[in-house]
Amino acid sequence: MGRMADRYGRKPTLAVGVAMMGLGSLLIGVAPTYAQVGILAPVILVVALLIQGLSTGGELSTATAFLVESAPAGRRGAYGSIVNVGSSLGKVLCLLAITLLVGTVGADAMADWAWRVPFLLGAVLEQDLDLDGVQLSDEAREKLFGFDREGWAAEFDSIGDYLREYGPLMPRALQ
Repeated sequence: MGRMADRYGRKPTLAVGVAMMGLGSLLIGVAPTYAQVGILAPVILVVALLIQGLSTGGELSTATAFLVESAPAGRRGAYGSIVNVGSSLGKVLCLLAITLLVGTVGADAMADWAWRVPFLLGAVLEQDLDLDGVQLSDEAREKLFGFDREGWAAEFDSIGDYLREYGPLMPRALQ
């Protein structure tokens, strides 16, 4: 995804990474059990984890580069560290949520079905992000779609519109 960020911009690449993370979380949350579909169940989980892993690798490096490049002079280190601080804070909040969930539903329910709740919650939270606010530069529009601002405006107003239209083709972006 670093190559994609260099070609098309940091913001659109982050939007694709967030969408991929939401897709991976959703797949994990709704994946059928082994009893329901046999060997296909672990295959679905591995594919979902691969999607999440690729998006994490792309998000972390792209977000750090975006923050450092956007930072005012003399503040690049502080801005670049925001990604690591945010990641660590996210892990703490995740552990807190899991602890509350286990305390609420119990260990047996957690092992049976409630382990899916954090993944489904993550997929829902991803949908609340404003991907429609992520705009592409004129240069990125031309590289991605082969036409200028007027052609883009007629078809897509934002990266959110683009993802709705071409989201199923996201794996191609990784080539």
